[in-house]
Amino acid sequence: MGLGRSDGFFLCFFTVDGITYNTGLLNPYLMTEFSATQSEVSWVNSLLTGFYLLLGPLTAALSNAYGFRSVCIAGSIMAGSAFILSSFSPNIIFLYFTYGVVGGTGFGFIYMSSMFAPSMYFKKWRSLAMGIAMSGCGSGMLVVAVLNTFLLEFLAWRKTLIVNAVVNIVISMFDMSLFRSPSFCVLNLASFLSLLAFYVPFMFLPSYGASKEIDTKLIALVMSGIGGVDTISRILMGWLADRRWMDHTHLLIICTVFGGVATMLIPVIPTHIPHLLFMYSIGYGASVGGTASLFHVVLLNVTGPEHLTRGFGIYIFFQGLASLLGTPAAGALSDLTGSFSATFYTFGAIYTLSGLLLLPLNRL
Repeated sequence: MGLGRSDGFFLCFFTVDGITYNTGLLNPYLMTEFSATQSEVSWVNSLLTGFYLLLGPLTAALSNAYGFRSVCIAGSIMAGSAFILSSFSPNIIFLYFTYGVVGGTGFGFIYMSSMFAPSMYFKKWRSLAMGIAMSGCGSGMLVVAVLNTFLLEFLAWRKTLIVNAVVNIVISMFDMSLFRSPSFCVLNLASFLSLLAFYVPFMFLPSYGASKEIDTKLIALVMSGIGGVDTISRILMGWLADRRWMDHTHLLIICTVFGGVATMLIPVIPTHIPHLLFMYSIGYGASVGGTASLFHVVLLNVTGPEHLTRGFGIYIFFQGLASLLGTPAAGALSDLTGSFSATFYTFGAIYTLSGLLLLPLNRL
């Protein structure tokens, strides 16, 4: 058996220890929210770590009865659900039960089954496989510390727990073998970047119009125009993609780059000719319609029918993560600069970059 299987265990250790060792980042927010002492909030992490280690005998028995993967997935769902419930916590006692006891139980299922499995699956390279898997602990501490610091600053602690929950649930179900394909990695990176910028015009055009004293009815018509052209574009691009002479990847690149460039042009549209925004609505509507239709077609080309469902699940996860982060980041940039111009320039450039990243896709 190849060492590639250890990458799944790596992710399990990554999430469990990454979240566990960075729970302390929540303490100042919990103390403020619940008027709690340092001693009281410390019990949250103590219960989490205590329960996931105390449950070793139970996890071993369940793993023997139902298999390592089943126990790991059950633990992931349990821990993720616990974190979501914790985000609605009315007091610190509630957190003791949801985050500490239930979350710790879920983490115990993940941690112990991931600890046992490499020893069972590997013989010749057992120690190396365990080393690769457990390197996820340190990697998780590093990455989650940065991620949660960012999330706590921009989303507050409750939404941070929801993000951690989603990551924890999804990551245990990843088919990591797909990431050995360079084309799959590039496509997901491009998709992530495109979704970071995708919703920015929809969210900020009305506010931009108000700041430039453009009639709100005109802005509403522009938004409607994007939707109308989007509908037509999805059908037209689907028809074009079915032509034998049409390269799906090249068509996707054209649509994505066009949408990014169009977004960067918003701030330079003369305010005394606001009807030029209709030209933008046509261009951006055609772009997003084509992008939405063609990414899925290109994904099928990359994964093949046999891996499409698992590949699509991972693809959608990264799109969801980008959608979650994109507009708050754009809003923060607008607040920082005091204008919308930097937002449209930056996220238009990100959208353009997502298309340019696909240029070597057919050769990977």
